[in-house]
Amino acid sequence: MDRIHILSVVAIYCFLSGPMVVAPPSCRQIIPELVPCVPFFMGLVLQPSILCCTGVRVIKEMGKTTEDRVAICNCAKEILTRLVLYDPKQFPLLDKRCGIDLNYPPISKDFDCKK
Repeated sequence: MDRIHILSVVAIYCFLSGPMVVAPPSCRQIIPELVPCVPFFMGLVLQPSILCCTGVRVIKEMGKTTEDRVAICNCAKEILTRLVLYDPKQFPLLDKRCGIDLNYPPISKDFDCKK
C-alpha cells in the first residue's frame, strides 16, 4: 500500500472511532410513546395499558443523559398540560404501575424540567 492509502485508512478509522454526538430525543419520537398513556394521565383508567408501559420503557431508554431527560420532560410537559383532564400526579405513578424506574416528578405547566 502506498502512503495515501494508509493515510486514508487511518483517517477513516479515526473518524469512525471518534465520539458520536447524538441529539436529545425530539417530541416526534416521544409523542407516539405517550399517546397510549393519555387515558391513564387523565385518570380515566387506574392501570396504564401494556402499550403505555411499552412506550414508557422506550422513553426510559431514550433518557440516557441529563440533556435527554430534560428534553423528554419538556416534551411531556408540552403535551400533557394541553390535556383538559390531565392530573400531574399520574405521571410519577408510571414507575410503580409499569414496573419501570422512570423517576420523573409530577409534571405540571409550571414545572422546571431543568431541575
